[in-house]
Amino acid sequence: MKKTNYVITIIMIFMFLSSVNTGSANHIDNDSSIEINDFVSREVYQSPTYSVPEMEREYVIFAKDYAQYDILLDNLDVITEFDSLRAIGFNAYPGDKYLLDLTYPDQVFDAALFSEARIPEPVTIHSDSAIALDGNDEQIMNVEPLWDAGYNGTGVVVAVYDNGINENHPGLKDKVIDTYDATYYLGYSYAACKDHGTPVAGTIAGSGEDFSGNVNLDNRGMAFGAELVSVEMGCVGESGLWANFLGGFEWIVENNDTIKVVNTSWGGGGPSFDPIIRVLNSVNITLVGSAGNEGPGSFTTANGSPGNAISGISVGGIDYNQNMFSSSSTGPIPGLLYKPDVLAPAVQVVTTLLDGTYGEISGTSFSSPLTAGAVATLISAMDANDIPYNPGVIKAALMSGASSIGLNEMTQGQGIVDLNNTWSLILNADTDSKGMPMMLEVTPHNPSFISKYTLDVFQDITTTIPLTLITSHPDEVNVAFTGDFVSFASFDSSNLEAGVYSQPIEIELDTNGISEGSYSGQVIVSLGTSEVAVSFTVKVGDKAKAFMLMDLGHTNWDLQGQDGLAGPNTALTVSLAKDNGIWVEVYNDRITSSVLEDYDILWMPDALDLEDIDEIGSVNPLYDDEITAIVNWVDAGGSYLVDFNGLTEFESEITGGTIQAGLNASGINHLLSEFGISASTTPIVYPSAPGIASLYNFSSPSGSVNRITHFGNYLEVSGDAKAIGYDKAGISTAINDVIGGGRVLVTSTNFWMDSSGISGGYSVGDTNRQFADNMFKWFLEDEQIKFISSDIDGNTITGKYQALKDGSPFAHPEVQLLGNNLVNATTFTATDLGDGIYEFTYTAETDGFHRFQVVSGDNYAAWEFSVDTQGPVVETFAENPNFTGFPANQKAFIPFNVYDLISELSKTDITITLDGSTYDLLTYSYNPSELKLIVTIDGSLLGNTSLHWYILSITAIDESDNSNTFDYYFYVGAEQPEIPTVDESPISLLFFFVPLIAIPILRKIKK
Repeated sequence: MKKTNYVITIIMIFMFLSSVNTGSANHIDNDSSIEINDFVSREVYQSPTYSVPEMEREYVIFAKDYAQYDILLDNLDVITEFDSLRAIGFNAYPGDKYLLDLTYPDQVFDAALFSEARIPEPVTIHSDSAIALDGNDEQIMNVEPLWDAGYNGTGVVVAVYDNGINENHPGLKDKVIDTYDATYYLGYSYAACKDHGTPVAGTIAGSGEDFSGNVNLDNRGMAFGAELVSVEMGCVGESGLWANFLGGFEWIVENNDTIKVVNTSWGGGGPSFDPIIRVLNSVNITLVGSAGNEGPGSFTTANGSPGNAISGISVGGIDYNQNMFSSSSTGPIPGLLYKPDVLAPAVQVVTTLLDGTYGEISGTSFSSPLTAGAVATLISAMDANDIPYNPGVIKAALMSGASSIGLNEMTQGQGIVDLNNTWSLILNADTDSKGMPMMLEVTPHNPSFISKYTLDVFQDITTTIPLTLITSHPDEVNVAFTGDFVSFASFDSSNLEAGVYSQPIEIELDTNGISEGSYSGQVIVSLGTSEVAVSFTVKVGDKAKAFMLMDLGHTNWDLQGQDGLAGPNTALTVSLAKDNGIWVEVYNDRITSSVLEDYDILWMPDALDLEDIDEIGSVNPLYDDEITAIVNWVDAGGSYLVDFNGLTEFESEITGGTIQAGLNASGINHLLSEFGISASTTPIVYPSAPGIASLYNFSSPSGSVNRITHFGNYLEVSGDAKAIGYDKAGISTAINDVIGGGRVLVTSTNFWMDSSGISGGYSVGDTNRQFADNMFKWFLEDEQIKFISSDIDGNTITGKYQALKDGSPFAHPEVQLLGNNLVNATTFTATDLGDGIYEFTYTAETDGFHRFQVVSGDNYAAWEFSVDTQGPVVETFAENPNFTGFPANQKAFIPFNVYDLISELSKTDITITLDGSTYDLLTYSYNPSELKLIVTIDGSLLGNTSLHWYILSITAIDESDNSNTFDYYFYVGAEQPEIPTVDESPISLLFFFVPLIAIPILRKIKK
């Protein structure tokens, strides 16, 4: 099957725009159809007939230019206008917003996404009374040569977009020349606490002065001659921030005649700040932001941070030994683009504190302002030498001049900021006719880090290699190729955007007709006499076994990069799919029959996960025509995978009340009900940690896996759907083998298949990965062994199944009874009932756990039941056999093995008496995992016990109500009484010679 990438068609919908002009009276009705006029085609879109929350929300749309901006102003239900940003806040219903997305892709967002952020943790502060101040940031970043030349940020204004600045700190006296209050938005307002913004400000422009008027040069900011403006956000909860982001950035743009640099040391805000930063860049303002403190390793870049937008400068952290700061985040960002861009110190940064003192503080929150200060110092040098610049000059020179620490670019970017080297590059660069330096950088130089997703490909596919171009002159860049992949690599230069200084560029690979093998070469990006070579090797494998579409159009997690080819929710599952021969492509548009016909598997990760007016995040509803397309496609043989956390309830820091998330479950239920599966409409209280769901082992996805990670709500099943996973509260995973069609797997959690789950990061070890691997093999198997029913009557089981191949019946009557320590393996023939349906009946003649399988390749069905007529086993240990004596006036600890070959026992299943009664002097504990009972007897409380046999009676009862009592005789003192005649229970010794290791094995199979 040949697969091509889909391009979203931009369509004109002036008819629709006029329909929403006056607001809610003209919103799209659920039972109506909307005609959208395309100059190429005409299509009818039906809105949902199921229940969708009919509540208007506030959205934000970013216009591409002022002509588009004016059209939108005339046709939207406008709430707020941000003229300088070309952004409009407007009211609309979710269905209206979805239709706007079709015309304005990547331009429409939920307004709430631009209101809430967080300060990256950790932030550790040590006051100056407890530290030996160390001021070598400027040495590490090689800023001192510019200071020595008289360049220190003088004449440059930096905006500190944070939670406020203490302007009374002696080191910041007369530094803050203006303030903008952005703390009120969407009806909520929170005070600026200034505990984070103050040290950020001092890191940029602090003078080093203390309350006594003394100046410590080591305490100065990186641009100690610069001035500041403060854009204040409010403080919410623990490290939370609340702000009118758009209003704050609008104010910055309006003051572009003075403000030249913006610092943002926070993350988790909007889905994409690129529209905002592009406007900043257009008025010659450079934005610098922290990479985040989400830890080392793959897929952890702080999401929603301005610094991690393509157009921003993202700064990771190092310690003073120039090793990576242990908490510094790494890339990629959405689109498999590399971040951070550069590094700066993040550990024990000396700066101004809220209380007016100085101290050490840590986190990439301070790597960013160190870099922002370095940029301000660089701009002051360029201004002093009449060198024109734009944000492309600054960012490209900063990255090109950085010093590598020998790590991959997804971790270190281009390395540690070296400002003197950056300045030298600018001074020696080619210039245009106006004297502006022609700077160029491309990242990555070596894209091997994401090769699993972009460079390891199959035959007969088209795909792209994403790079980021950073340049002062995007209109003049050329792209060429060398090496042995020239024949199938290409670049469309018409996709370069004029005036955009940082932008993704995509190298297209077309492997149709290309033989298996490795192909190496370079992409040569040039500007004038400058060149950057990107070297990589494309590995072309065999043809793909299947093509999987990852639908990102019905989840909000892709907005912050959580979902996608390399998102932390999905990356390793994508990698595992490719290991199984499945090519995965992402899609963010409407699902149609024509789209699905080129795919074998549809994956909806985190489907319709968040939808609530008070909660950040919203998703597009599933429309009736989309549901119809999916159902028809599955009936025709397509396989469908969906995961979501479902309806949850938790407390909001913003509103102070209870919030329900996942209200759009009605949409997913409208689809899932077609397959006999639905999500619970009863919300669960948001759990604090992932739990464990057990798996039934009668289906191929389960295989030998007995548990997976679960963190979410629950499912209900009916008809042909089967539950295969559960915990104590309900069903977590279900499947449906559509007869003659495809396969459906639904799970009410995404934790087992996120990167932590697949890599064994939760408590269930490798079983999540095994389950995912089984699932993909199940999707690929053309032979279908469909479990139909299981009826148990006493010791007899009747099982029924269907054997299909490519949807047609085939002969497969062989049934296997698996052997274990209690059951002998055997094979027998099932009865053919016609149409590929078979039935078998088996009567068990011995106790034990009985498991039956019908297997065809990687596909199978299984039945299991246990026969339990014997009571539990109680055994003594060799060191304390029956008829043992213990010293008087001491505590005795008597161990026993207590277990049942079929059931699991707990302490409540065990009763102990001493001489027929219970005493305070007797206590006991039971460890189910070790099958060990320990009885403690305080001999000092037995009194005069000379020549007396005590009888310790241990009674255990199993799940089948079979019981057994074992009498243990012991005496206390030095003299043994005469041993009585005892008829020991044969039940207690029945399985004495069965190895104990068999017990946990049997239990594992049963689960």
